[in-house]
Amino acid sequence: MDEAHRTMSSDIEQMHARLGTGLAGADLTELATYLQELHSESAAGKGSQSLLPRMRHASAERLNAEAGALAVARVVALLQREQLPWPDPTRYRPNATPEEIERSRRRRLDDVRETFLAQDLERTAQRMLGIVGGWGWDYPDRGSPLWEETVLEGVAAGIRGQLVREFADLLRRDRDVILDGAQASIGKELEAIHGVLDDGVHSLEQASRAVASSLRALDEVVPEIAWEHVASQLPHARGEFDG
Repeated sequence: MDEAHRTMSSDIEQMHARLGTGLAGADLTELATYLQELHSESAAGKGSQSLLPRMRHASAERLNAEAGALAVARVVALLQREQLPWPDPTRYRPNATPEEIERSRRRRLDDVRETFLAQDLERTAQRMLGIVGGWGWDYPDRGSPLWEETVLEGVAAGIRGQLVREFADLLRRDRDVILDGAQASIGKELEAIHGVLDDGVHSLEQASRAVASSLRALDEVVPEIAWEHVASQLPHARGEFDG
């Protein structure tokens, strides 16, 4: 299993170099450690009733989702620049027509994109180092379509990790700006909740709606404020890359 991880990691590093992402082995190891720590920090706030931990978890989830979509688009753009196609899933079907091959490539890319976007920070950290937990030692043959697309997924994971760190560092730097915006938005939510309470809560359903409204502010409104700030400050968050 260690040998499979080393081989996959080596091919991921080579693909980073071929596509010109600017990421090398030491960068990926550092990014993987960063994402693991961020994952632990974020997971501690999942479902929390405390303000800052819950905000931290929700915002980290949003950053990971946005960075994932940007990373996939970046890899596809780099492949096109280098005139490299997505791995051909019909390689072992010699009679496949060019149209069938292209359709299969598009379907497979869509499947990989969906699976990739659903990965959390911990899984992303593993993938950028060539670790696919569910495979154990039973990795596909090196050079097979599945191997090659996993290498590209590892490249995307590295780009995703780099983006998450860039976004999170900005939010930490501008923490007071985000908290001020969050306080203003949550204040509006609280005014609405107080209105319900002042009119009297006459049922469990009304109480549940009031609680759900306050949690929505933490789980949806605050991450939106955070992401809008990131997108306004960082070109990468808008999908603007050099080359």
